[in-house]
Amino acid sequence: MDKLLTIEQVAKRLSVHPKTVLRWLHSGHLKGFQLGNRGMWRIFEADLADSVRAGATINRARNNE
Repeated sequence: MDKLLTIEQVAKRLSVHPKTVLRWLHSGHLKGFQLGNRGMWRIFEADLADSVRAGATINRARNNE
């Protein structure tokens, strides 16, 4: 089973501010889901890895233009 991460854990892994992770979640750049009505977000570790790979691919394509 895939590990669930909090916004804070994702932010620490990517060396960004937690608000940046929240913006990515709201914009759809990062997949996640909210628990209950308190707005506690969780991100599957595999979804984070997919987003990082997709971002690297996009950045490489932009650099080759």
